[in-house]
Amino acid sequence: MGVEPTALCLEGRCSTAELRPLSGAGRRAMRFDCMLPARRPVNGEPASARIARMSPNETQEAFLRESNVAVLATVDRRGRAHAAPIWYLYEDGEFVMSTGRGSQKHRNIAANPEVSLVIDRRLLPYYYLAARGTAEIGPALSQEDRGRIASRYLNEEQTRRYLQRMAGADSVSIRLRPRKLIEFTGAAGR
Repeated sequence: MGVEPTALCLEGRCSTAELRPLSGAGRRAMRFDCMLPARRPVNGEPASARIARMSPNETQEAFLRESNVAVLATVDRRGRAHAAPIWYLYEDGEFVMSTGRGSQKHRNIAANPEVSLVIDRRLLPYYYLAARGTAEIGPALSQEDRGRIASRYLNEEQTRRYLQRMAGADSVSIRLRPRKLIEFTGAAGR
């Protein structure tokens, strides 16, 4: 049922899930080293073969063109994780997003630009891509670019109203050219 109980370390170091106590931290402090659920080998292909270190393949490109809401994970100055849904546009190997100036996402990226962006399909068969890399904060997106992102998620009338409401909003752009893409294809529903 669902994903088998093996995992693939995000760093590609191991192929089993491990919970190991941090040294000197006592029994209650645990570090989870392997976080990416993975299936056992399929047609002789090891799970590690599903990690893509370069640009997306055609299946990934098609998936990124779908209007799935992403989750942007950042870390604040104190090391606390923050994950929030975000719309995106993927073009020429780069994710383009927008957020309010001074928002938690903006402040966190300014303090620590290393981020993860997860785009997932929550219907069977489950699938996701996780993009890891260094985000760049830039000027607000043009009205046209903001409209291109919004129209991926809203119909024409909703996009028009959204752009009217957001006109003059103080925002910044976020750009992410992934250093690493991690792909997951779930066993459930296949």
